[in-house]
Amino acid sequence: MVFWILAIVFSMIIFDRIRRIYRIHQCPNDQTLVKYFEGKLQKEDEAGYEQTISHLGVCEKCQSRLVDIANTEEREGGPNLEDHLI
Repeated sequence: MVFWILAIVFSMIIFDRIRRIYRIHQCPNDQTLVKYFEGKLQKEDEAGYEQTISHLGVCEKCQSRLVDIANTEEREGGPNLEDHLI
């Protein structure tokens, strides 16, 4: 009986880890990137914010999309990318 309980708990932990890795590799939509750039995502969705940061660290395509969003925002009078990044 104890074996089955441990097996179920272990399976749940493995499933959670795989789900997190899968989410990191999913590209966020443009609306999420705009919210991230504007600083609104962290206030509205903490988990989404952390997932977006993790994804931006590994995805050059989304890094490029974020630069494009930043350039658009700058042209429209919004913040520039250098002010947004640490």
